[in-house]
Amino acid sequence: MNFSASVLDNVTTSDSVNNDDVKLSPKLLRELKRRQRADTGNSSLDRVWESAARLMDTGGSKPPDLHCVGWRQTDDCGTKDSVAHKKHRGCDQFVRGGVAGYCLMEDETSGQQVQVMHISCDTLHPSVMLSCRHAGDFVDFQWKVEKLSATIKEETKSGSEQQMASATATEGIVMVMYPKLIVSAYASIRTLRAVNCTLPVELWYLESEMGKGSTNESLLETIPKQLKSKFGPLTLRSIEDSRVVGFNSKVYAILHSKFDRVLFLDADNVPVKDPSYLFKTPEFVQTGAIFWPDFWHPMKTIFNINDESLLWEMLATPYVDMFEQESGQLMIDKTRSAAALRMLSLFAFHDPNLFSRYKLAHGDKDLFRLAWLKTKTPFHMIANPPGIAGSVRERKFCGMSMVQSDPQGEVLFLHRNAKKLTGGLGPKYEPDSKIWTHLQRFRYRAASPHDPTMEAAFEELKANVPPDSRIGGPRVAVGNLEMPYNLLRQKYAVDIFNGAPEFDETQWCYGRPKLTVPRFKTVAWEDTPFSAIEDDLLRYSAEAGALLSQSEGQEAG
Repeated sequence: MNFSASVLDNVTTSDSVNNDDVKLSPKLLRELKRRQRADTGNSSLDRVWESAARLMDTGGSKPPDLHCVGWRQTDDCGTKDSVAHKKHRGCDQFVRGGVAGYCLMEDETSGQQVQVMHISCDTLHPSVMLSCRHAGDFVDFQWKVEKLSATIKEETKSGSEQQMASATATEGIVMVMYPKLIVSAYASIRTLRAVNCTLPVELWYLESEMGKGSTNESLLETIPKQLKSKFGPLTLRSIEDSRVVGFNSKVYAILHSKFDRVLFLDADNVPVKDPSYLFKTPEFVQTGAIFWPDFWHPMKTIFNINDESLLWEMLATPYVDMFEQESGQLMIDKTRSAAALRMLSLFAFHDPNLFSRYKLAHGDKDLFRLAWLKTKTPFHMIANPPGIAGSVRERKFCGMSMVQSDPQGEVLFLHRNAKKLTGGLGPKYEPDSKIWTHLQRFRYRAASPHDPTMEAAFEELKANVPPDSRIGGPRVAVGNLEMPYNLLRQKYAVDIFNGAPEFDETQWCYGRPKLTVPRFKTVAWEDTPFSAIEDDLLRYSAEAGALLSQSEGQEAG
C-alpha cells in the first residue's frame, strides 16, 4: 500500500468522547468513539491542538516558557468531561496510566493557561507513571518537532529540499552487530552470499562495545575479519558518538551509511533468496521507501498504539489507522527520504526520550513510519501481514520467528527474533537446534471473489470510504481478491503465549497455537520452497562458534 503526499494530506484525526450512561469494554468504547468522531468532525482534538498551537510559535528561537500549574483529573474516562476537583494533583505528584485528565500549564509571559498531555483511560500503558513537572519536556519536544516540520515545509516551497533520484546512486546492505548477535550477523551474511547476493555490506558496531579498550575488543579480530576477507565486499564501520546506545544505533547507521539506497537488515534476519531485486520494484521506485508491518494494529496491540495514544498529541499529527511497523528490514532511498530522515534523527536522539518514558513506541520500530508520516514523505507498506515460523509439538504451534513478504506476497525474510543463534556458546554450551518445522501464514487473499465476508467488506468500503481518502484505508478496487484493511484488522490477530508444557517453560511463543484456525494456514516446513535454509543457517552458526572458540583458545594460550 503506497502512502503518497496527496493521501497523507487527507488523514483523519481522532479525539476522546464519552457516553456517561453506557459502560462498555475498552474495545467497544473505542469503536463507539470512532463513530462519534465521524459525526462530530473531530472538533475536540482540533481545540486541543489550537490551544497548544497558540503557544507553539515556531518562528522564535526557543520553546514557550511554561510552568506547571498541576494535574487536572476528569470524571469517567474522557479528557473533556467535568473536572474531578478532589482528584487534582500537584506538579510533583504522579498519576498512573489508566486515569483521565491533563496537565495545566501557564505561560510565564502572557499568563495564558494551556492544557497539555491529554490522557484518557486508554492513552497510557498502566505501568506508566506521569508527573506534570515533566510536562515542560513534552512541550519542548512538541516545539522542536513543529520547528523542524516548519523548516522542512519552507525548504520544500523554496525548492531547496527537492531531491531527485540519481541514476548512479549506490546501493548496499546495512547491518548493526553487537556482542550477543555476532554469531547471528555471521550467519546472516553467509546466507546473503549463499543466495547469490553480491551487494556490498556495511557492518556497524559500537566502539564502546567492541572497539579498542573494550572488553570485547578481540571479537573484531575473529568473525568480522573472516567475513571481510572471504565474504565481501564488506566494510566495518564504528560508531563513536556517545549519544548512540541500543536501538538508535540502527538509525545512526542508516543516516551515516555511504550508500544512497539502503536495505537495512537486523543481524538475526535472513533472506530466503537474493533481495537485490527490491531496489527495482515499482513500489520502491515510485515511493523511495518500503516498510514492513508488525503483528499489531489498533484493534490488537501490545504496545498501546491506538487512537487514544498520547503519541498523536505529542507529534501534533492525525491518528493513523494502520499496522504498526516491524523494523527488522527497511528499504530507504536516502536522497528522496531526506526530510523524513531529518525528522527521524530528532525522534531517535532527542533527550529525554519521551517515546520511551511514556511507552508510546517500542524502541525504533515505529519511529520510521512516524517520521515519514509527519513529513508527508511517500512510502510503501507491505500489504501482507507477517507470517510465523516455528515448531509443532502435540499439535500445538509455537512461533519463534517472524516471516515477511516481498511486495508480491512471496516469502522473503525470516527474522529469528524469539530464539537467537548462539553457535553453541550459550549458557549451556548446547549447539543450536532446529526451530522451523512449520510455517503459519494468514490467508490474505480470498479463495473466491464471491467470498461473502469479502463482498460485505467491499460494499461497506464502497459506501463509506472514498478511494484513497485516508491512510490505512484500502486502495483496491471492488472485486480484487486482496483483503481490504477494514476486514483485515478484524480477522488478523496474533497471540503471545507461554509454550509450556509442550515446550520449555521459558519459551514464549507467538502465532495461533491451534493448527486449524479460521483465516490462518499452517503447513509443514518441508513443503516450503526454502526448506533447506535452516540447515545452512545452523551450519554457519556452528562455523561462527568454532571461530570464536578458536580465538578464545589462542588468547588463553
